[in-house]
Amino acid sequence: MLDKQISFEELEKDIMNQILKEDNTINNILRKQYEACVIESRDFTGVGFFTKFKVDIGDDLIRSAEYDYGNIYGKINGIHVGVILFVTDRLHFLEGFTCGDDVWPEKIFNYELYLCEKQRVSESCSTFVEKPETLIRKSI
Repeated sequence: MLDKQISFEELEKDIMNQILKEDNTINNILRKQYEACVIESRDFTGVGFFTKFKVDIGDDLIRSAEYDYGNIYGKINGIHVGVILFVTDRLHFLEGFTCGDDVWPEKIFNYELYLCEKQRVSESCSTFVEKPETLIRKSI
């Protein structure tokens, strides 16, 4: 019997859709870039991942913009995770990470994504304060 699981690509797409959900000029440009981009690389580190986007040079740029989005957190198979989208004039890369000593799960059976306020409790770990509304909840 094959183990049913949720694909990493489905999780990644839900993360990006939530990060870029707000309707504003910058997000509109970034959504357009995301829809047209290709994944240049995807590296798993054991405690997270890096997905690098390749955006066509002809796409609209966000001039002089260098910032990150990082208010989406969640749980994958019960493990607390966070994600940050890095932007440097255009989509650059998405980083996902676990908190503490947890390893990034090899298989995804369920996840929740939510807006979160982050509070630093030490140099190596933050505690995540969940806001009342869960954005997405999926399981198989």
